[in-house]
Formats: sequence, C-alpha cells, structure tokens
Amino acid sequence: MSASVVPEFAIPPMFLDASTPVFFDEGLDTWNVFAYRDVARVLKNYDDFGMEYGDPDIHPSYGAMWFRDPPRHTHLRALTDDTFHLAAVRDLTPTVDRVVDGLLNKVAPAGRADLLADLAQPLPALVICEILGLDFAESMRFLGWLREEHHLLTLGDFSGKPEMMAALAELLRSRRDSRRPGVINDLLSAHEAGYIVDGQPLSERDLLGYVYMLLSASFGATTTAIGNYLLAIVQHDLWKQLRDEPGLIPGAIEESLRWDTPMPALRTRAKVAVTIGGQHIQAGQYVTGWMSAANRDPGEFDQPTRFDIHRRPNRHLSFGRGVHYCLGAELGRLEMKVLTERLLQRVSLPIGLDPAVPAQRTFGLLHGVAQGALVFPPAI
Repeated sequence: MSASVVPEFAIPPMFLDASTPVFFDEGLDTWNVFAYRDVARVLKNYDDFGMEYGDPDIHPSYGAMWFRDPPRHTHLRALTDDTFHLAAVRDLTPTVDRVVDGLLNKVAPAGRADLLADLAQPLPALVICEILGLDFAESMRFLGWLREEHHLLTLGDFSGKPEMMAALAELLRSRRDSRRPGVINDLLSAHEAGYIVDGQPLSERDLLGYVYMLLSASFGATTTAIGNYLLAIVQHDLWKQLRDEPGLIPGAIEESLRWDTPMPALRTRAKVAVTIGGQHIQAGQYVTGWMSAANRDPGEFDQPTRFDIHRRPNRHLSFGRGVHYCLGAELGRLEMKVLTERLLQRVSLPIGLDPAVPAQRTFGLLHGVAQGALVFPPAI
C-alpha cells in the first residue's frame, strides 16, 4: 500500500480518544497504540515486543539491525556505535559545515531554496556518503528505490527488490576491490575478521542490510526531519528569534521532531500475550506504536497542540526508545543545527515560503514535506 499527498497541515493520528487508546485495525492487521505510556512500552520492552519479521532474503531491510532484537541487534549495533556516538558526531562538525556551505553557495545568491531538492535531500545524503566512504554519484542509483519504499504505509509492505539487492552486492564487491576509509570498509574488515553476531560470523546478508539501513535512514528519515523542521520554523515565524538567540536552536529542533514526527509509527510483533489499554493482544499479532500520537499526548506534554521551542522537558519519542533508539539521532540533530546557523549567517531576513509552491506533505511510512520552497533576499 502506498502513501498519498495530504493537505499542508494534515498530520498523522494524534491521541484520538482517551476511551480508545488501543484498537485493532483490520485493514492493516495490527493493533494501533496511541497513548504515550503505552507507545513507550511497545518501543522499549523487547521481551514482549519484537522487530523480527520479514524475510531478509527478499528485502535487505529485514536483515538490517533495525529488524533484529538482542542479542543479534546488540552485536550489529556495536559495529558502528562509535561512529555515531555523540563525541564522534561532534568531530563531524567541519564536514557538515563544509557540506552546508556548498549547498548555500548555490541558493543564497538566488534568494530561493527548494526545501527538498536544495537542502533536506542533499545535506544528509552527502554527509552519509562521506561517512560510508561512497561517492555521491554511487549513492544516487539507490535513490529511486528508497523513495518508492518511503512512500509505503507500513514496514510490512516491503516487497522483493532483486535489482536493488544486486546493486548493493555489486557495491560491496567494488569496495572489496578498491578499499577506501569509511564505515563500509570497517564493515568489510569485520566480515573478513570473522566478527561474531549471535554466535555466527557476520554474513554477506548482514552487510547488505547494514548498508541499506544507513542509506535508507539518511535519504529517508533524516531528509524528512530536516524538511519538517524548516517548514515548522517558517510557519511559526521563528527565524528572527533563532538568529537573535541561537541558544534556542536545539529546543526548536526537538520541538519540531515532536510536532511533526518524521516516522509516525513503528510496527512490532507481540512475542507473548499482553494487555495494553484494556485490550488483550495475542502472541504473534502486530502492534503498531504511534509516536506521532504519543508526542501529542496531554498526559505527557503540557499544551501539546502548541509549538513551543522552550518546552522542557521534551521527551518526544520520534527517535524511538530503548535498544532501537535511532543510531543516527545525534547526526541528524547536528545537521539541522549547522544548517540553521549557517543559513542565518548567510542570508538576510525575512525567510518565508514561496507562494508559487504551496507546501504539501506526504503521509506514509514517513510523514514529511512533499513540496515547498524558502524565499529570502538574494545574497550579494
């Protein structure tokens, strides 16, 4: 099932009705969970809720870390944890600065930037390519496949992609023949050294899933988060405030993640029979935690329908919770922070939306900007 373009201000399900925080969706064959406390439980408690469904021989995503529970997940995540740890991500600031400046060099003189094509798409893509040790042109061959999948409605809708599997395998073969620094080289070295994952050597299938996951997350979730963030800042007229008080930028980023959750929901499978919100769920049934709804739960957030960059605390669930907490969370935050700082340094206010390109969103596996553009005084 595919996503659709929805009106500008449409958002995924909120906390709909306190009397029905959990209900079964026959169309998607899943229990939908909306309350913050229940969604956090679904995300965090891997003893009761698991991510292991789907055939990794059909689609590389199902062999990736995000579709694996401990101990396999733990062993796979350890391979790149150091790369995406907060301290290591801070060391990437010069790289992100350079990428952002390159993008702004193209748009600042024109006084216009497409939210997606000029900013939200190339920024995370260029950065992850440097981290992986990929040429940007190499990654572009996967973009069409990834965009198609990001418009699906659920994680369970992934279908076989033999061409993409073959392209990923070809990419790994070429890297074996021509090594260069980066995460792909690190993964290949671990494979050659016989790194153990849940009692078995790291496999070729594990490698395919890992590379797919990192590309998909950057081209998908991070692009969506950046687009949502830029749109929220302009819609709430916050550019001047952020320019005058740059210390507010991190709070603006967190609030935008709560406000427009890039990946609205995560589907899990019940490992055992459980009860949530008074509903009895059998082992083996799908359970979907709606982070977008949890992020608007008035039981957790004061005035949840108000966009407040001063919100403290802001314990949104947009990056997940527990062992499956987003590997690239700190990198995404850094990219949004640097983009905001450099944009405000390079262009003059006001920054608004181009009325010739009405903002639209897509709603599917990812919920983000479908079209939109920023306009500002051309830089001299």
